[in-house]
Amino acid sequence: MTRSRKRILELEDIIEPVASQTTSPVAIEKGKAKKLKVVRSRKN
Repeated sequence: MTRSRKRILELEDIIEPVASQTTSPVAIEKGKAKKLKVVRSRKN
């Protein structure tokens, strides 16, 4: 596991509980969009 990958997982661990607490659709959509961008940038 690379350092950057581990860092992303750590950030997700912090973000996920916050997102579930607020359960705001906007925050969830933004999170999905960010994850999709990360996946796309890795494939390129």
